[in-house]
Amino acid sequence: MSIKFNASHQCVWKHLEDLDRMNACRKQIETGLKELALKMAGALHKRHEGNFEQYEELMKQGWFDMIPVLLRNWKESGDSLLSIGIERIAAENLRPASQYPCLAYVYSAYRHGAKNDTSTDRLISIAPPPSGFEPSFDNPKRGYIFTAELPALTHEDICNPEKLEKYFTDPLVTLLDWYEANESTILKSLGVSGGKKSRP
Repeated sequence: MSIKFNASHQCVWKHLEDLDRMNACRKQIETGLKELALKMAGALHKRHEGNFEQYEELMKQGWFDMIPVLLRNWKESGDSLLSIGIERIAAENLRPASQYPCLAYVYSAYRHGAKNDTSTDRLISIAPPPSGFEPSFDNPKRGYIFTAELPALTHEDICNPEKLEKYFTDPLVTLLDWYEANESTILKSLGVSGGKKSRP
């Protein structure tokens, strides 16, 4: 046997049933948080239905976003020019001292896919970032425009339904308000005309 057991292994073995219960509880917490995020995203999408399309892979991959209808399938590429959303929704990313905190973002799937395209270089300068967000052009990877790391959730927070709802809705509302306030400027700069303004 290549591994030599010590007191730490003895402790884990002694408390294995407790660890199993804790792991099961952790999974319940993560499932509950994702279900709540999905509910909040659905409610916001309903308010903006017809102007934004909603996409999500919450339960499997921990993200959801909303795409302005006028900017989906940009240049018939199959990718959206801009999307607004939240990602990294997982228990390990919502706790204090997480290496990869939950992230709210403005993102361009088209820019990410069009590696040699320079027409999207000006996206960062069309409109200033919304309150609480920082310019993050192509960081953490190509396609990101603005991002904001969400604060960690404490053990008290997860038992506070009102705070949990605000945790997921507030950054998304900030991004939707930003897009609506700057929509005319964005569309004009991109050469999109005659579009319906995104108002709920």
